Amino acid sequence: MPFIKIPNAGSVGVNKDLSKHELPINAWTDANNVRFLDGYAYQFYGQGEVYNSPQVVPLHVIPVTIGSDRYWIYAGTSKVYCVTNTGGVAVHTNITRQDTNLLTYSADFSNANWVKSNATVTANSTTDPNGGSTADTLTATSSNATIYQTITLSNVPYVFSIYLKRKTGTGTVSITIDGTNLTNVTLTSSWVRFDTHLTPTAGSKTVGVKINTNGDEVYAWGAQLEPGTIMGDYIPTTSTSVSADQDYTATQNSWTSTLLGGIPVLNPDNGNDYPQRWNLNTGSRLVNLENWPENVYCQSIRSYKNYLVALNITKGSSNYPFMVKWSNPADPGSVPNSWDETSPANDAGEVDLSEGYDPIVDGLQLRDSFIIYKESSVWRMDYVGGPFVFKFQKVLGTSGCLNRNCAVEIDGFHFVLTSSDIIVHDGQTSTSILDKQTRRFVFQDMDVDNVDKAFVFKNPFVNEVYACYASIGSTYCDKAVVWNYVDKTVSFRDMPNVNHAAFGPVDDGLTGNWNQDSAPWDSDLTSWNGPDFTPSTARALMASNDQYLYLLDSSASFNGVLPSAYLERVGLGFDADDKIKLVKSVRPRITGNVGDTVIVKIGYSSDPYATPTYTSMTYTIGSTVSCDCLVAGRYIAVRYETGTAYQWRLDSYDLDVEMAGNW
Repeated sequence: MPFIKIPNAGSVGVNKDLSKHELPINAWTDANNVRFLDGYAYQFYGQGEVYNSPQVVPLHVIPVTIGSDRYWIYAGTSKVYCVTNTGGVAVHTNITRQDTNLLTYSADFSNANWVKSNATVTANSTTDPNGGSTADTLTATSSNATIYQTITLSNVPYVFSIYLKRKTGTGTVSITIDGTNLTNVTLTSSWVRFDTHLTPTAGSKTVGVKINTNGDEVYAWGAQLEPGTIMGDYIPTTSTSVSADQDYTATQNSWTSTLLGGIPVLNPDNGNDYPQRWNLNTGSRLVNLENWPENVYCQSIRSYKNYLVALNITKGSSNYPFMVKWSNPADPGSVPNSWDETSPANDAGEVDLSEGYDPIVDGLQLRDSFIIYKESSVWRMDYVGGPFVFKFQKVLGTSGCLNRNCAVEIDGFHFVLTSSDIIVHDGQTSTSILDKQTRRFVFQDMDVDNVDKAFVFKNPFVNEVYACYASIGSTYCDKAVVWNYVDKTVSFRDMPNVNHAAFGPVDDGLTGNWNQDSAPWDSDLTSWNGPDFTPSTARALMASNDQYLYLLDSSASFNGVLPSAYLERVGLGFDADDKIKLVKSVRPRITGNVGDTVIVKIGYSSDPYATPTYTSMTYTIGSTVSCDCLVAGRYIAVRYETGTAYQWRLDSYDLDVEMAGNW
């Protein structure tokens, strides 16, 4: 019998769902760390550490450009940093939101910095909201009593807040930022933190409390004046104003992010923190998104045209899981000036997509529409202008989104990881990319306790999209199913415990380091002490729970470790399942570094579902032509494994097979 030729070793990819003996001859029944690209089977390029060690475990990454400099923002559980490469050195800058209490002696109203008029203060007279004994009693000794602190303010927004509760009396109590504009507050016998907002004229102002009625007594604690439009966490002060990081309480896959006209907006979704905005100045911190409504939170926030769209809304203690809320349109270079849906002068609005009662998970722009992903349905949001601003239409009724960050745009389509499949759609119709290929395997391989960690990202450098998940027994995403959207092939890759990844411009000043790049010189695909990627292009940056930032496809090794890569095809019957086959040799065409090795195995089994028994041979790149063997069985298996080669590619192979009898 002549040689059986198996061409285009990477043209079909891997199929783990269908019967092995019925697959095309050049399909693979198992593979790991091998990508299928341009008809060939390549060992995946690895990942290399960049930007040295991040300051915190990164949970989320987003690329930004400041002038001609390329930065990456990485968000952790409590802190957020930006990083760039300056003069060959990674520079990490803390941009965690920082609040400033401009008032002094914030809990000691008996101090002389608080000017009393028709009022007295009894210090440390009751239990404060934190359980201490530092709350004071403010007593009106005549009508219109005031306890004010004088401070010079600019013509920018401020928030004044203070904890108050009633001791005696029923008269009016008010708070003020400038001594003129008074906000009446309703006191009870319980502590309440009240706040008032004002953009004053620049100059000296009086900030504090006014008690209208003679003899009334009020407990007070924790006064704070801060720039901005949203009240921040209380910061105690004594003799000077104090600035402090206001840490977040994020979890894996809780962060979402977007760019609105180049301005990064991040949302930690913890029910305590508002969406955050950064002004792209490394000397500045994240701030609460200006004009965002108080006591309102969202699960995800994304940009659409010049609007921001917030999804799955919580107002106070009430969750509205079907709600879409959008802003007024933003002027170029700025954020929206309002989210007030009640104002007829605004485009801002909100709508409940309650049909089906499946909660909203996330959303993402697609072409000229915005796609809203619920748990088991997909809706399209289109701009129509006029009094309605947007129209909403259900486009898919059986597919939704598994988690936040589980949809990404590629070539005018969305790639979406759902709760039972991976689909692509154009906003109208969807197609499964895993059905009758690896769908059942992927979802059976996911760890059920960590399904919420799954996410997707694109890698256009090689026409791929990754769906990352925690495999059985893993806590973090250690596996990815990889789809080549040009060749329409599926493969699998080991992942370094990634929490998130994103595609964007990389710093062309990044360089590899000989001590970090442990691939042998003659096996390395990069120049010694040179860049481990193509400069001045965009790549995927991965945030690892091992506290690393990795650049994908930047190294021959997996951060210095020889990857375990293999291809396997079992159940080969060669259209003669009733015959015993004798394999006498295999002739693969493998490229790579000359002298490196790949392990070639030929196996056999008596039925297509049994585990093959293998004979192992070594293929030396550049010298081996044929791997000779004598392997007989009804069903033949072929397997290629990494030997010493850090990189190898299988183009095609031939099998020298002789047909024998039935037994």
